Amino acid sequence: GKPGKGKGCYFLEPNGMGPRADQFGPAERQVRRPIEIQFRIGNPFVFNSVDFLPEGQKQFEEKIQELNNIFEKQPDYKEFLKQNPINILGFSSRDDDPEGPRPSQGWPFNPCSNRAKRKDYNLCLSQKRAERVAELLSAQYPDLKFNPKGMGENCDSGNCWKPGKKNHDSKETAMDRRFEVRLPKYRN
Repeated sequence: GKPGKGKGCYFLEPNGMGPRADQFGPAERQVRRPIEIQFRIGNPFVFNSVDFLPEGQKQFEEKIQELNNIFEKQPDYKEFLKQNPINILGFSSRDDDPEGPRPSQGWPFNPCSNRAKRKDYNLCLSQKRAERVAELLSAQYPDLKFNPKGMGENCDSGNCWKPGKKNHDSKETAMDRRFEVRLPKYRN
């Protein structure tokens, strides 16, 4: 069906066969849309850290409030989530040659400091970011199960380091340092 004018509903329109949608009353043509929540925050983290920037913290709290509102209006969705693990993906930016050595200074995140290559450090960092988000979400929703997974370096911004690129600035890749909470789609 096509999105209708009613909030959160779809109107069913048969493909030229049978009665038209406008021949039904509102109750007969209204169906609930599946619940599908986008929970992705770009650049929430301090560089080389699992800590949120102030704006990232604010965005995270707004998403928590959005989830709370949905759970209040649709308690069956939260029950559904109790049976379906929620994936949390952590990402890091590619700000230099992934095969190159991890710089010996300026990398304060100790849990990953034993990684020799930059890409291995960034994979560890992205895992730790996903684990941190899972920890924060578990504190809010102890009855839900979260699966954190580090995805390593990415270049969604299109501004990441590339061979031959001059004067790379890590500010250009800020949106690549992100996390995504993949809530399963629910159709009630």
